[in-house]
Amino acid sequence: MAVGDCISKNKKQGKVSLLYVEIKPQLQIAQIILNVDKSWSECTVVVGRNGIHILTPQQKSLCNIVLRDVTLKPESCCGLRWVESDGLHLRVQIVKESVNLPKQCKADDVPEPQHISVLKSGPVTSCCRRCENTIMPETLFSSVLPLPSEGWQDLTDSWFCHCQHNHNHQEEHTHEEENLTPDLQPRGSKECLASFTCITVHSSAVLSSATTVDKSGCIQCRRCRAYLGSAIRQGSQDAAVLQFNSFAVKVESAVPSLLPSAAPPMKWPQHCEYWLSAFLMHTSDSNGTCRLLLESSSGSAPSTPRLMLWVLNSCDLLYQGSTKDKHATLDPQPILKAMFKSCQSDENKRMGISWRSDFNVHVAVLPADMCVELLHCLTANMRSVPASLRSANEFSVGFLRKEPDVAVPVTMQK
Repeated sequence: MAVGDCISKNKKQGKVSLLYVEIKPQLQIAQIILNVDKSWSECTVVVGRNGIHILTPQQKSLCNIVLRDVTLKPESCCGLRWVESDGLHLRVQIVKESVNLPKQCKADDVPEPQHISVLKSGPVTSCCRRCENTIMPETLFSSVLPLPSEGWQDLTDSWFCHCQHNHNHQEEHTHEEENLTPDLQPRGSKECLASFTCITVHSSAVLSSATTVDKSGCIQCRRCRAYLGSAIRQGSQDAAVLQFNSFAVKVESAVPSLLPSAAPPMKWPQHCEYWLSAFLMHTSDSNGTCRLLLESSSGSAPSTPRLMLWVLNSCDLLYQGSTKDKHATLDPQPILKAMFKSCQSDENKRMGISWRSDFNVHVAVLPADMCVELLHCLTANMRSVPASLRSANEFSVGFLRKEPDVAVPVTMQK
């Protein structure tokens, strides 16, 4: 059968060849997988400095795929093999200087979360991520203080007062120890406490008509009923303290920008994936470990293991395309690659509980819906990974897309 007939048949049956290119900048290697049908075996695949070329036996061009922002070294091509489930595998070195790494991968220290930088920059407004209902009107915080790291409360059992001299009055001693735990709450409407996962503000800084707080302390958007966070201390409008989840609210500068934003409005699923990849990268880097145990908790109930996760690479670039178009230019997508295993089954749940006692594992707590969203994103993206690369050591292998670097808008000075 002629090559042209094979191509036409494959296109009619929907069997379009897929290209999967994973760039590992730290190793200066590009892993290329071309998922083609065996009927294409007479075609010639040429690896050029800027991409992949597929030629017919008559040396006519069938497809030309250009990989933007990377330069390959064709002479270093190796590892050529055919995998029945995937197609053609090969590896090639890349020119290190040609790869444009994301800013997070270039920084020596863990970068400050974007919403904290915005809170410190000047007047800000805040709204619900889902429906853009205004939650906080224009506010200028006099101080934006960091919240302590996760698990700090576990250490308060070891705290004691150095001024305690009377050891005979055990009841008085115990009463004073109960007051040693610090009250991590803003002292007024102009003070804000923030971390990567949450923003804590005084209720007087929030529009009372924008949110509702139920008896269990859950904060919901009054317009779309989305879960926004929890009330640390309930009471009147002048006494309550509210803690918003950073993924549920959008914090923006109230100062007009000189340049219009080039980024289109982000949909909720895309925002969740970008936030989760940034959260995993920040948690892994700040705690010096690649093994994470994700747990969820509701109210006073103990946290439940949800997902065991092993961060493999946080600075890889991914190109995905097809040979449907004769000429295509692919842009790199920054990704965070990870192995994962759900704790849904009893066996995996026991394994997750055993991870708690491992000092090389960091335990992070997220709302249950975000744990489900994380598992959904990893599983959905895993389906686009070649079949032979979807598992390792009884763990599934997937990835999360990371938000590309965007230019910081120039703001007007008041």
